[in-house]
Amino acid sequence: MRHLFAQISSALLLALPSLLNAQGAWQLISAQDFHQMKNGPEKTARIQALEFKNWFKIDTFYNLEKRLVTQKADLAPMVDDMGETIFLVTEISPEFPGGEAVQADYFQNLLGDLLAKPGESVQKTALIKFTVNTNGTIDAVESVQPFPDWMPAQIAQRCLNAVKEMPAWSPGFYRNRPVKVKMLLDFSLRE
Repeated sequence: MRHLFAQISSALLLALPSLLNAQGAWQLISAQDFHQMKNGPEKTARIQALEFKNWFKIDTFYNLEKRLVTQKADLAPMVDDMGETIFLVTEISPEFPGGEAVQADYFQNLLGDLLAKPGESVQKTALIKFTVNTNGTIDAVESVQPFPDWMPAQIAQRCLNAVKEMPAWSPGFYRNRPVKVKMLLDFSLRE
């Protein structure tokens, strides 16, 4: 799984210039670090430290021009149009039923002809955000930013539909109660 995360991170950094312009994209990318952590005392301590820092996370990386860049991400819970609180990070992250391996199989079955295989060059990434509700149902599925011109509409729609049709996840928990959590999925697509 770490190898897959490294590939995803590399693909995201390649797409970074356009992502920084997308509202909330950097927040969702920064929140992925917490979702990748194993649930437990160490993760809870990191969430508490983040809360103590007013929910701000500082990321430092080298950009494509090989310059050191610092990006500040606000990971504070937000209120949606319905007046409900949505979290970006939680002590217990939402999880696809059966875990990451089952999730990978799910998307492979639906999108396998579109997805890049391990070792293939990835320069095209589709980023889709969604909400996992307190009962685990999936809601508010949309692209993080407008799909680029290189992506045919039917491919974009297949990616969106695959996320919309996901089975209910186990919900995220914050302070021992289920909460709504905004999540990000990225699809590394073939050239």
